[in-house]
Amino acid sequence: MLPLMRHFPLLLVLVLGLITLPGCPDPDDDDSSADDDDATGDDDDATDDDDSSTDDDDSAPVDNDGDGSPADEDCDDEDPENFPGNPEVCDGADNDCDGVLSAAETDDDGDGVTECDDDCDDDDDANFPGNPEVCDGADNDCDDALGPDEIDDDGDGQTECGDDCDDGDDTIYDGAPELCDAVDSDCDGSIVDEEDDLDGDGAPDCVDLDDDDDGVVDLDDLCPLGEIGWTSDSSTDHDGDGCQDATEDDDDDNDGIADVDDLCADGDVGWTPDASNDFDGDGCQDATEDDDDDNDGEDDATDCDDNDPNNFNGNPEVCDDADNDCDGFVSDEEIDNDGDLQTECDGDCDDDDIDNFDGNSEVCDGAADNYSDGLPWSDEDDDDGDGPTECGGDS
Repeated sequence: MLPLMRHFPLLLVLVLGLITLPGCPDPDDDDSSADDDDATGDDDDATDDDDSSTDDDDSAPVDNDGDGSPADEDCDDEDPENFPGNPEVCDGADNDCDGVLSAAETDDDGDGVTECDDDCDDDDDANFPGNPEVCDGADNDCDDALGPDEIDDDGDGQTECGDDCDDGDDTIYDGAPELCDAVDSDCDGSIVDEEDDLDGDGAPDCVDLDDDDDGVVDLDDLCPLGEIGWTSDSSTDHDGDGCQDATEDDDDDNDGIADVDDLCADGDVGWTPDASNDFDGDGCQDATEDDDDDNDGEDDATDCDDNDPNNFNGNPEVCDDADNDCDGFVSDEEIDNDGDLQTECDGDCDDDDIDNFDGNSEVCDGAADNYSDGLPWSDEDDDDGDGPTECGGDS
């Protein structure tokens, strides 16, 4: 260490001398001392490079992405798709380096879809792909077509959006003339309009098959425009004719005999009375519901003749050749006892003498009344009281 310290002053002088020595000429420097622009003849830049652009070697501009646009002009020198003047495309990048995205990449109407995403109208937030069609005359779902309800299919000048309730029939639309045809032609929600609707069921009477809604169709209903608010059944309409028994039916069993004269007003139905099935005409069918067919007051089971109201047990005999009292015989007055072909019922005044009957000639036999006229014969009378009569030779 000590020997080194002895030579220190000498070393210091050598270092200082080296610092102050003039530099050797740079074989690569193309500038002569006469060309240097400083007083010492040295180049004035720190890198020993000449500052003259004409004398130094130029380097190529930097273009990292190779898109032809220098880095100092390129807004994104890492992406060859982005440089000044490049057309904008739908990629979410500033392709033309103007500082903004293209209009097609901007959601102008705030509906969440851009034109790049197929928004067909980016100025209206009601129009974008997948949006339901509504009646506004716009392509809401961006399928290049209006909704089916916005198209006038039947050519009647109205769409379903325009209150056409049947766009397949050009006679049906809002305001069309209403007809009585069970069709809502004017699209007002009613097929009745000015037509009558007795039962209020929404079907006008002109097309309603059951105008009074009683359960009996009009074709079979004898009271088609009758009482409403009831239903025909066996308890309310015995004969099922559509006329309510209690208020509007005068013949509940529809047998042709009015209830006031019908002894079986709620009797058998489906038959028509005549002498063969209702002998007494009382509205009760003889075979099934009438126990007194001749209406003589005696049950058919004991009546000897249930087809004649004049024949029953206990009835007085009359001159009709019938067993009126049901004793198995006609009366004696109806029997020709003397064989003169007349009975007492026929005017025979003496049914025990064949010579005495109505219309017989009087003879001198002393009989009271051969003629049966109730008067004695004058020739058999002793008019002068002498004993003999004209029959006896009295002149």
